[in-house]
Amino acid sequence: MSLRATVEIDIFSGRPNPSGLLTVEQTDWLLEALNNLPTTDKSPFDGLGYRGLVVRLPRQLRIGHGTITDEAFDSVFIDTNRYIEHQLAEWVTAFLEPAMAAWLMTQQEKE
Repeated sequence: MSLRATVEIDIFSGRPNPSGLLTVEQTDWLLEALNNLPTTDKSPFDGLGYRGLVVRLPRQLRIGHGTITDEAFDSVFIDTNRYIEHQLAEWVTAFLEPAMAAWLMTQQEKE
C-alpha cells in the first residue's frame, strides 16, 4: 500500500486552510524522519497566525515552531532546528499560490 500524507498549513480562522498531498516518496521520508525523535515537555505553539503544519497519515501530527505533536498518543517531540518542518514547507509550496508560498517561506526564517 502506498501511503500519501495530507499536509495543511494551519493559518486561518473561519475559512479553509490550504492543503495538499505529499508524494509517496515524500511521505516515506517523513515517516523515516519521525523515528526516534526526542520528547519534550514544551507546549506546542497555540497563538494567532501561522501555527504550523497539520499532517494526516492517517494519524494526525502538528508540526511547527520546533515541536511535533502526535495527537493520537498525546506526545510532543523536538523537531531539532525545525528540520522536518522546513522540509515539509518546501514541499508544500508546490501546491500553493505563489504569494502564499513566499509567505510560508518567510515564516520558516523566523525563530
